[in-house]
Amino acid sequence: MTSSTSTRRRSDFGSVRELPSGRFRATYRTCGSEHTAPTTFRTKTDAKRFLASVRASIDKGTWSDPRFGKLTVEEVGEHWLASNPNKAHTTVARDTSILKNHVYPKLGRIQIRQLTRFQIQTLVNEWSGAWTTIHRQYRCVSAICTYAAENGWIPRNPCVGIQLPECLPADRHLLSSEDTLRIAGAVPGYHSTAIWTFAETGCRWGEVYGLRIRNVNLAEFTIQIELGLTRDPKGAPILGRRGSRKARPRTLAMTPWLAALLQQHIESLEHQGPDAWLFPDSTGGPVRYSNWRRRVWLPALAESGLDAVKPLPGPHDLRRLNVTQLAASGVDLRTLMNRMGHKTAKLALEVYARADPVADRAAADTIGSHVLDAMSHMERTESSGPESESGK
Repeated sequence: MTSSTSTRRRSDFGSVRELPSGRFRATYRTCGSEHTAPTTFRTKTDAKRFLASVRASIDKGTWSDPRFGKLTVEEVGEHWLASNPNKAHTTVARDTSILKNHVYPKLGRIQIRQLTRFQIQTLVNEWSGAWTTIHRQYRCVSAICTYAAENGWIPRNPCVGIQLPECLPADRHLLSSEDTLRIAGAVPGYHSTAIWTFAETGCRWGEVYGLRIRNVNLAEFTIQIELGLTRDPKGAPILGRRGSRKARPRTLAMTPWLAALLQQHIESLEHQGPDAWLFPDSTGGPVRYSNWRRRVWLPALAESGLDAVKPLPGPHDLRRLNVTQLAASGVDLRTLMNRMGHKTAKLALEVYARADPVADRAAADTIGSHVLDAMSHMERTESSGPESESGK
């Protein structure tokens, strides 16, 4: 039935309604919500064509919710920051700073559905600094777009084929076992035991100083990585979220030698309850990284003669030494990734592992022996050839 003001007709997908103005409005329902076309149409045929195109995009999986597509990049960014409960506090603070200082000023007010690859590439080209800094900033932009695409707010991710600066391995000094020995010998008090724990387990600083006494099983020679120590925006030590990148839960074997060292260390502590910190500060609480670096690490580098190395070695370099030695010794990749707490082989082998000087020397000796054998064989062949015989 047709009223004096409007006409509504059911289509194969959605519905078309004639307005008092004589134009047509198209509506459709999907994902439990009703949606209205962003504009009205001159003819009913045009409105039905619009519905057909929407239906086709739904079938292809390219449909996006037009309501959320109107969100700005900044609004989507705030949703993304709050979406991952496993993010460490320091990571949230870093990503927030990147977005506010390097992304939102250029892209923040653009609707996410209108964001283009060209705009993203232009922003990346304007950034300055080390390649690591630019890659870190771009990862935030890419994560926002991926988050929007996965939620169906945009039909496709515009972060496709973005050109970034070439990744160049950091030119860092690879610590040796002798360097570790000198550093541990220069560290005062019980912190030397922490250095040996770094060296043998390859754990992060926050994982070692986030250990409780209950995490050490002296009978089975294992250490349980549970929660890593991280920092709040003001630098105060706090425990990170379970499962965060700072401490992926895992059990690590240790040598009887380290177990004996840890047993002596635990017996010397004032607080020996299961929930007490394994490596506490002077008050029995968690260690603040900035204080530890200033009072323990830097003086140890100076005493061991490593303070002139550029860039200055950090506790993470003990982790690099660990993974390098394990890789050079032929430890299988699955075990290596578990001990490091890495999710990908690329992170373990390409980012952390370095060419071990001892293994590299052995490789040179191996290829050298093959070359010398070939040269020796050639000399023997030539000495027994026709020329040699004619000279007799």
